[in-house]
This record gives sequence, structure tokens and C-alpha cells, in this order.
Amino acid sequence: DETTIREALEAFPLIETFNVQARPPHDLVVQISERTPVGVVDTGAGFDLVDGAGVVLSQSAEAPAGYPIVEVPAGPDTPAFRALGTVLRSLPESVRALVTGASAETPNSVVLQLGGTSTEVLWGSADQSSEKALVLDAAMRVHPPESTTRYDVSSPDAIIIR
Repeated sequence: DETTIREALEAFPLIETFNVQARPPHDLVVQISERTPVGVVDTGAGFDLVDGAGVVLSQSAEAPAGYPIVEVPAGPDTPAFRALGTVLRSLPESVRALVTGASAETPNSVVLQLGGTSTEVLWGSADQSSEKALVLDAAMRVHPPESTTRYDVSSPDAIIIR
């Protein structure tokens, strides 16, 4: 039954959601959605790979390559962290690959750091993240991070590039 399946699947932190469908007379279909890692939290004792909700997917002594270091002073179970997770999930791969750091003190103060160039992306809130991601990607093609110190996409209709 579904309760038995739920109890069995709860032990796996990589499972975000699941759906059970009975297909009589003999089939039971379980659809699983995995959590997607978005960043790494430095705990002082090691590094936690987390998803957008702050759920720890794995722990290691070294920061896993390919993920930004995430800093949210209030912790992972906060609106600021959820906003940061939404932003990181919205980034196209071309931008996500350049992000080495991400921070948010409040849900409206998301900032991304692009590695190798020390370029900042002032994102603001997670509102309109899809539009902001498209605008940022287009701006980075015209004004590459190597020649830019800051992109401000907090208002996607009026991006500021410095």
C-alpha cells in the first residue's frame, strides 16, 4: 500500500516527490522525482551539497566541484534560502557553469558571484527569475564577464551593466 511505499522511500534523501498509481489487475507504478543539487554549504566541519529547499543530499570534506558555495546567514530553512534556490534553478546552463558563489541575507537580496572574473550579479528577489535569467544570459553574450564588474538584473526590464 501507499503507506508502506512512503515509509520505504523516506530513507532516500535524493527523492523529492513520488506518486503511486494502481493499474489493475496486477500493476503498481511508482513515479519518482529526484532532488536537484544547486549548491554547497560550508559547515566549518565540511561541505553539504544541498537542493533548492536546503535538504542535504551529501556531505564531504572537500567542496564538490561544479556547484557554487551558498551563503545564507539565516540558514537553509528560511525564505532567503528558498529564494536563492529558486534563482539557482532558473539559471541556464551557460550561466550556471560560471557561478561560483551565491548569497542572500533576505529573500530580496540574492547576489551571484561569477568565478574567475570577480563579477557580481545583483539579482534581487526570486520574482521573475525566468525573465532575469534570459536577460542575464543575453547581456553576458554582448558584455562578457571578463569586461564587466556587475550585472544588475533586479529589474529585468532595465538591466544595469558596469
